[in-house]
Amino acid sequence: MQGAGGFGAALGLLGDLAREVWDRMHLGMVALDLAIVAGWTEISASIAAALQTGLEAVVGFGNATLNTFQGAFDAIKVL
Repeated sequence: MQGAGGFGAALGLLGDLAREVWDRMHLGMVALDLAIVAGWTEISASIAAALQTGLEAVVGFGNATLNTFQGAFDAIKVL
């Protein structure tokens, strides 16, 4: 304890250590929270991209089908 400057100083250093540990634990939890939010955002973006791809495929199919019927209708009108 004499290296720390006495009992009071040793307790002060121990308190500083406890605060540092607590601050690091808090920062670790904040970092974990941000990592979870980032992961969820990435998952949400992937789902949105998949839905967009599916919607584009459905619209493409619908357009191709309508164009086929339009072409057939135009051919019938010519006859």
